[in-house]
Amino acid sequence: MKLMAILVLATVLLFQGTADARIVAGQVVSTDSTANTVTISTPSAAGTMEDAIISVEPETKFLGAASIAELQEGDVVSATVTEQTVEGAWKATSISKPTPVTATGATSAATETASSAGAPY
Repeated sequence: MKLMAILVLATVLLFQGTADARIVAGQVVSTDSTANTVTISTPSAAGTMEDAIISVEPETKFLGAASIAELQEGDVVSATVTEQTVEGAWKATSISKPTPVTATGATSAATETASSAGAPY
């Protein structure tokens, strides 16, 4: 849950200049490269989960993924969106996917630093 809050805050700070923008955050349910849409399961005001269809435009910025092709079912994402299209999809100005931090990666970096400094391990 903390990861979701950090992701939403980072997206807001990066793209706060977007007029009438909203944040849609949740888990990827599906992607459609042909239609250029991402479906995200997000909590509703009523406390239930609902799907939001996000339209990926040519000018949509990605953070943590290069494109819609790198988003997979179950990924936690946050999208900054503007008005809805006629079909009901939200137009994305940005989509953010956090980069997972692993203990293994941290250990490897610490070992490399110690090794390069000549420290025994």
